[in-house]
Amino acid sequence: MEQTDKFLVLIVDDNPLNIQVLAEHIKSPDVDIAIAINGKKAVSIATGKIPDLILLDVMMPDMDGFEVCNILKSNESTKDIPIVFLTAKVSTEDIVHGFELGAVDYVTKPFNPSELKSRVNTQLQIQKFKKQVISDKKALEKLNKEKNEFLGIAAHDLKNPIYSIQLLSKVIRDQELDKSEMNEFINDIITSTDRMLEIITNLLDINAIESGNVNMRIEQLDVFEHLNYIVESYIGRAKNKNIELIFNYSSKPKIDCDLNSLKQILDNLISNAIKYSPSDKHVFVNLFEKDNKCRFEVVDQGPGINEDDMKKLFGKFTKLSARPTGNENSTGLGLSIVKTYTEANGGKVWCESEFGNGSKFIVEFPLSQK
Repeated sequence: MEQTDKFLVLIVDDNPLNIQVLAEHIKSPDVDIAIAINGKKAVSIATGKIPDLILLDVMMPDMDGFEVCNILKSNESTKDIPIVFLTAKVSTEDIVHGFELGAVDYVTKPFNPSELKSRVNTQLQIQKFKKQVISDKKALEKLNKEKNEFLGIAAHDLKNPIYSIQLLSKVIRDQELDKSEMNEFINDIITSTDRMLEIITNLLDINAIESGNVNMRIEQLDVFEHLNYIVESYIGRAKNKNIELIFNYSSKPKIDCDLNSLKQILDNLISNAIKYSPSDKHVFVNLFEKDNKCRFEVVDQGPGINEDDMKKLFGKFTKLSARPTGNENSTGLGLSIVKTYTEANGGKVWCESEFGNGSKFIVEFPLSQK
């Protein structure tokens, strides 16, 4: 159903004057009206626009209102549209037949304008309530799915580093180790705690963003300064995978942005590029100005992104077909955080990738006018 703030009421009657009178009595700023002067046209309109209510005349040539109702109630896409019959036939048998076909109400001709309007408003409010129930149900289903995702991360992604820390700690406690062995185990513990911290930080960040608890402080920032710092902090991690991290810049642009947002954007993009790149490759970080905008790019030589993954790339908890190449952790939250923070600060982010030939993630912000 096409989502709109207005209700759509379809009036079906073979008498144009009746349609005009009906429309005049039910018109309001919240109601749009469609009309049909025969049953065939009514079915065509109803299957296309899916009205919120149909006022359907019973006595029409060729196809009467009962037949129209039967057709609509037999169609999966139109079976839930409430139908109110407009009829001069007031016999109990006709009324019962209408209800058996699926009508929700009837109005007798000649109709009382106040009664007509009241009955129409009642059905429209019921429709509004149904839509709200459906919307709430979808929201609850989404929340339940995300809750399960959170629990899945806690149960699975945190389990491995915790187990590793526990095992290494017992080895340190129970065995006599020389200094080099001790340092190796300690470094492994630090790596495990870093993985746990990344998982927890991403979970807390996405929760804070969606609950509206992020207080952003917009200030003028030197992108080169912060980008250079983050690149430097990832050189060691890149070297551990025999990846060369190369920073190119042609200017030192300034933007108006929240500092924490910028750090999260840069950190997640560079981290991902290293995470998904095979050994003995390069990751390029480019900073320059283009069309009065600050642009930075993170370009990897990884597997690239296929067409299906591109459609869901920036979604929350997205698990792509490509996997980290060094057994790194992936929560599926990093790119969602990048997109949310970028757009919250007036920028835009997108990806260019050819499957099998690496990926380029691009972020643009307007240059500071201060």
